[in-house]
Amino acid sequence: MEQLRALRQVESRLSLVGDRVSVLSGKLEDLLFRAQRIAHELRREPKAKNTDAMFGYDLQSFRRDVRAFGNDAGGFSSTLGSLERSARYDEESLAHAQAAMRLADRLHKNLSALLDKAVLAHQYMREADHKVEAWYMIQEIGSLAQQTQALPGLANKVLVAIGSRPAAAPSGDGERPPSGGGADGKDVRPVGTGGTSDTAGGPLPADGASPEAPPPVLQRRAAVPLRPVGRLVTGVPAASPQGEPR
Repeated sequence: MEQLRALRQVESRLSLVGDRVSVLSGKLEDLLFRAQRIAHELRREPKAKNTDAMFGYDLQSFRRDVRAFGNDAGGFSSTLGSLERSARYDEESLAHAQAAMRLADRLHKNLSALLDKAVLAHQYMREADHKVEAWYMIQEIGSLAQQTQALPGLANKVLVAIGSRPAAAPSGDGERPPSGGGADGKDVRPVGTGGTSDTAGGPLPADGASPEAPPPVLQRRAAVPLRPVGRLVTGVPAASPQGEPR
């Protein structure tokens, strides 16, 4: 319930801040149009006097509105980060999380567009006081656009955390049956490898140990008879294998 209430508050704040950005964008468009008109008149007549005496005052008023908007728009990053850490699966909160993500993305895009308009208005201004005021205004709007750059990503993480179902718990007690066990729980082994006195493979190894191969059987090779060396000549004895003189 607390999660749903917090998401509704974030959605409401993002909607209000987005509406204020739209109001600021309309004021800045008016200042941009007036700056273009003043620049066009000065281009035709360089010595002409500025007829829009309220332009400087309106520019200062717009900058004050930007500063007040920055104070109200701060804190969204920490709020969304806290929601991400405490988020849990909730189908009822899913729609509000989607709306918050869309509003956060629109807020960042609108502030980026507002920054582009401020830069364009600064280029059309001719008086030094107006250009200095517009330069500070650009810095403040750029700082706000940079602060809101991470909001769409944070809102998306909150949406994923709320929309992800928790993993199902494993069924049963989690114990695995013994290897080769039968239906009655007794150890079943193939013939010739089981029992305490195995005629083929010897005694069984301990549980969990790998069976060892039987040692090789050494066989004695038959003795090969020695053949006499040399040729037999009639009347002459054959040479002794050891080569000893007679």
